[in-house]
Amino acid sequence: MIELIPTDLIIPTKETLLNAESEWIESMRKDWTPFAITAVFKASGSVPRPDYWLDQYKHKVVWKVNKRLCRHAKELIVVHEFGCYYEFEESSLKKSFADKRHPHHVHAILLIPTSMTNRVWDEVEQKLSPRLTKDFQSISIVSSVLMEPIRTGETISWLVYSAKGKDLTHIKRSNK
Repeated sequence: MIELIPTDLIIPTKETLLNAESEWIESMRKDWTPFAITAVFKASGSVPRPDYWLDQYKHKVVWKVNKRLCRHAKELIVVHEFGCYYEFEESSLKKSFADKRHPHHVHAILLIPTSMTNRVWDEVEQKLSPRLTKDFQSISIVSSVLMEPIRTGETISWLVYSAKGKDLTHIKRSNK
């Protein structure tokens, strides 16, 4: 027997889900500053390993941000589960991988308490704090980290970019 989906059940589209996440993040700007972040790892390969690389992102990159915010924090201060997507097969059009190897990388949004953003972002110079830049460079498995605040009203652009080409029902997101 075939079960039909009830007609009163509306399944949200990818666009609807991304818009809702964006609106929620934008609504928290009074207390939290959203930062767009992309972490590219030095390793490449021919097989994706999302669980491993999302774990490396959380325990190496996010950990460095948290340590910059509070030296003795036992719990994570930053919120890092939103807009967090692993990518493997996607790469820059400028790069050619003749051997079919691709970089492992993670796109995400970090929510940092507004009262603490000065510890990670130099507002005058409009760049990441030199200390955090040095911390990121000390992670042996990380090739590069790009992190910058998301301008008001542009959260949806980052979410759409991060989720490009991904079916959100099958996506590997950080959940640890």
